[in-house]
Amino acid sequence: MCEAWGRLRAQYYIRVQDDTPYQLNQWFSSPDWSVINSDGAELGDDPAYSHLSTALGSGMVGDVASVSTGREIDQACAAGN
Repeated sequence: MCEAWGRLRAQYYIRVQDDTPYQLNQWFSSPDWSVINSDGAELGDDPAYSHLSTALGSGMVGDVASVSTGREIDQACAAGN
């Protein structure tokens, strides 16, 4: 998931500042995010990855996505959880 995030990270920071929540939701449901979505589903409720799941869960909602949620994803990926 974090490798996929790494490929989308730069776009994310630009889009959360420029796109509408609707546009963001469309992007989050696009094939670009399929690896993150499928890997997230596989993790389920594994407590070892709770921070990453939480960060991605909020970071991939158009009304909530922001530079701050991107930083939370960065931190969770860096920590490996």
